Amino acid sequence: MKYNLIYRGEILDTAHSYEEAEGLADIYKSDYGPEIKIIKSEDYVTFNEDEDVPEYQDPDDPYSYEEEDY
Repeated sequence: MKYNLIYRGEILDTAHSYEEAEGLADIYKSDYGPEIKIIKSEDYVTFNEDEDVPEYQDPDDPYSYEEEDY
């Protein structure tokens, strides 16, 4: 299982375990603040097949984006 660290719709990093993701989040919080989310990679991140661009889609996150926002 992979976990993504998300900040305002941007994927900062990917971890291979939740514990690793928590450790990375602690590191990133010094630069980005406490708004970093840890999300299972297959839950919210897909790839645009045409451009191979990650798309973060979370209806509860005002900073998430979808394809038409590019």
